[in-house]
Amino acid sequence: MAYFKAGKAALGLPDAEKSLELSPNDPATLDKRGSSFEALGRREEGIADFRRALSKDPNMQGSKVGLKRLGIAP
Repeated sequence: MAYFKAGKAALGLPDAEKSLELSPNDPATLDKRGSSFEALGRREEGIADFRRALSKDPNMQGSKVGLKRLGIAP
């Protein structure tokens, strides 16, 4: 998330991928990777991660907001 906040979303993707290898159903990591994908213009991948995060934890506000930004109802 530090890379994302610094405007360097692409640099954070390898960390998110490694985290998901270790814990593939972690909604927080899915949310963060979804935000990175969104920032990189990888819309469909962002949507998929936001939806997957919400399927694991329906209260993930970041994923709800991310979907809204992308024009998708959560």
